[in-house]
Amino acid sequence: MHQRDKCFTACKWQLVLACCLLFLSPLAKAQTLPANFQRVLVTGGLNRPTVLAFTPDGRLLIGNQGGQLLVYKNGTLLSTPALSLSVTSDNERGLIGLAVDPNFATNKFIYIYYTHPSGPHNRVSRFTLNGDVASNEVAILDLPTLGQPFHNGGSLTFGNDGKLYVGVGDNKINSTPQNLDSYFGKVLRINTDGSVPAGNPFSGSAARSRVWAYGLRNPWTSATDPVSGKIYINDVGENAGSGFEEINDATVAGRNFGWPTFQGNCSNCPGVTNPIYSYPIERGSTVGRGCAINGGTFLNGSISNYPAQYHGKYFFHDYCNPWVDFINPAAGATRNGFGTALGGNLTNIEQGTDGNLYYISRSNNSVYKVVYSGAAAPADNNASVAPIKGNPEIPAVLIKTPNPFHNNLSVTFRLSLPGKVQLALFDLSGKPAGIILDSQLQAGEHSTSYNTSSLNAGVYILKLTHDGKASSTKLIKE
Repeated sequence: MHQRDKCFTACKWQLVLACCLLFLSPLAKAQTLPANFQRVLVTGGLNRPTVLAFTPDGRLLIGNQGGQLLVYKNGTLLSTPALSLSVTSDNERGLIGLAVDPNFATNKFIYIYYTHPSGPHNRVSRFTLNGDVASNEVAILDLPTLGQPFHNGGSLTFGNDGKLYVGVGDNKINSTPQNLDSYFGKVLRINTDGSVPAGNPFSGSAARSRVWAYGLRNPWTSATDPVSGKIYINDVGENAGSGFEEINDATVAGRNFGWPTFQGNCSNCPGVTNPIYSYPIERGSTVGRGCAINGGTFLNGSISNYPAQYHGKYFFHDYCNPWVDFINPAAGATRNGFGTALGGNLTNIEQGTDGNLYYISRSNNSVYKVVYSGAAAPADNNASVAPIKGNPEIPAVLIKTPNPFHNNLSVTFRLSLPGKVQLALFDLSGKPAGIILDSQLQAGEHSTSYNTSSLNAGVYILKLTHDGKASSTKLIKE
């Protein structure tokens, strides 16, 4: 077995944990984050968690490798799983991918990538989440029978085109990533029923017609930027000392990322697309290096109270070293440190509907979030009267707005200084949903209302801007 199969090794999990913790001596070091950021425990009590995703109404879905899909809502981890699947969960197999349909508010669909015991083989299935119970499985993609228990991939992300992008590992068969008639070592692009959408780059066999990108080893996680539409694939590399972990840009169809011939940047590799960013494989305490890139996400600034310098950046982490870094998502990207000593065996990082970053620490079976408080404690965004949160520099206070709202949204706010004020609604992708107010106002209390009958039910961001400085809060339309 290679050194770097994510510590999901053939030994029992108890031995895995003990072995991995030996590599994580940097956990003894003091945790670091930028000023006014802090790590907050969301929930413990998990069992080999692998993935997380958010529904538009703010519920956190957490997948355990053993097949349980859990729901965290209103500050509580529900005791009854939304779903318990029969899975093969040895080594890197199990429940390993999760995505929420962009039209969840109306169709209630979620998608799970898991290892079915038959074969075994990996499957992508669609479920309907009614309340807090998932049912009505529809298998939309059955992948070939597995040989090795490693390199399953598992990434699921929706593009801004509404199509589902599926990352499939090479199953440790080096001949497959460059073979367009094999599903292994690819990113696939499919409709939500598993069929082939228009616009895919290749045609022919069932596998070839679904291939979007190829030349990948183990695309464990992926992410879509809701603003730009960029699609990044995090590909786990091979061999300490010579291998690289890669962040690959799969926005454009048909790209070849080079595996198994090339890793990292290549100066003379015709037909191969270099990664946006890569880092050397190295276990131990070195910040910015590791053994398995296990998570990445774009930070959508329109729904976050993080300072503007982090908006639009791509945050990522590694399984073997306890850091979170970020890059500017553009060619020639360089690493920027964000946090260290953030927990053991980091797995999956996502931006929540509250704008914060959430991630899994497998070493203690927990989910954490990173909150920014400015000069004050983080605001409670679950109140029926939603407060503007997180930017104490804005001389504006939201006094009252209904949450949830229906076909009319009334907003009352107070200004301590005169200035240019804009109130605007955005959907969770960052797209404008309506300008409520945009004018020069005097200091004092102001009220306005906005007809929202044309908006679909779902979650929206109310953004208040005063002389170029902005804060936001989450609202739900029923």
